[in-house]
Amino acid sequence: MISRRQISLAAAAMVVPSASFAALPVPPGNALRCRAIRNGSEIGQASYLFEAESNRLIMNLAIDIVIKFGPIPVFRYTHRSTETWYGDELYQVDSHTDDDGTPKYMTARRIGNGIKVTGSLTDPYTAPANAMATTYWDPRTITSPLINTEDGRFLKVKIASAGENMVKLANGGSILAHQYNMTGELTLEFWYDVNNVLASLRLPAKDGSTVTYERM
Repeated sequence: MISRRQISLAAAAMVVPSASFAALPVPPGNALRCRAIRNGSEIGQASYLFEAESNRLIMNLAIDIVIKFGPIPVFRYTHRSTETWYGDELYQVDSHTDDDGTPKYMTARRIGNGIKVTGSLTDPYTAPANAMATTYWDPRTITSPLINTEDGRFLKVKIASAGENMVKLANGGSILAHQYNMTGELTLEFWYDVNNVLASLRLPAKDGSTVTYERM
């Protein structure tokens, strides 16, 4: 049965490829969860949930962060984004963010040979057809043009390999993973394991501290 969503995609002149999304690094159990650590304490979690239907894959990302001074919350961050994939191509992204009271958003739609993007901190533009959102679950992030999932900006960054090393997991164990370092308009470090599944991510916070996402 054809869903209303599929009909709307067709109406927007999107050509849906017949290829399977099996090549995408969907984690076992169709879920990936990480805890966020700052100064040795857990401040929140990120969860990636994957829904497969025929040759369509939907990824829902939820991030919830709360930093407290004693019992009093002094910073809150909430992010929700949804990606729709057909085959191995990204076709749609919708996201909303509450960055400690500042609302942000972005939308992206595949049109012809590009991806049309709108966002809270950018004028509308068309990104290259191989662009990806900054959700990092797919290792093609390291070779693709990147769209900021928070606000829609087309990012100027460089990504360099830092080789393989052991990375800590939330259960206290460690696994071998390949590290990549991003510099430019975003600064962060991220790791993929031998199965190309996101293992960890580390980024600077606004106050100069470091937040690390450890896979659960």
